[in-house]
Amino acid sequence: MKSFLESIKVISLPKKKALSGVSILLVEDEVRISRMYVRFLAHEGARVRVAFDGVQGLEMLSKEKFDIIVLDLMMPRMNGYDMLKTARDSKMVGDIPVVILTNLKDRPEDVEKIQELGVSDYLIKSDTHLHKLLHKIEKYAKRALRSGV
Repeated sequence: MKSFLESIKVISLPKKKALSGVSILLVEDEVRISRMYVRFLAHEGARVRVAFDGVQGLEMLSKEKFDIIVLDLMMPRMNGYDMLKTARDSKMVGDIPVVILTNLKDRPEDVEKIQELGVSDYLIKSDTHLHKLLHKIEKYAKRALRSGV
């Protein structure tokens, strides 16, 4: 006869995804790259919307609420600098964390421009593994969710 403890079935609950409930605006003009980021971030539980340039990014920001913005800098029609400046000036962004993800290396004038725009973090695409991006998004999104941004 089995003891009480031996008769209890072990039930493992599904692991909560790292970005469950997080809403991300990804502004990236390269389709292949944006598709890769969307698949990865959605697999981690995030709801990801993609804009392919700054104009689309502003349009989405005016219609939806996001927990975090992942923003490329070099894009057609409107670059990331101008998009973020316009969004900040018009109060569309507020305290929403912004992670810059670009291939521009650390040129002093770019870093200064980015700092003036009040971004949360700055990552170089070619040097950033997907899990590092996940860690950064998780870090800033959790802060934003806790503070009710």
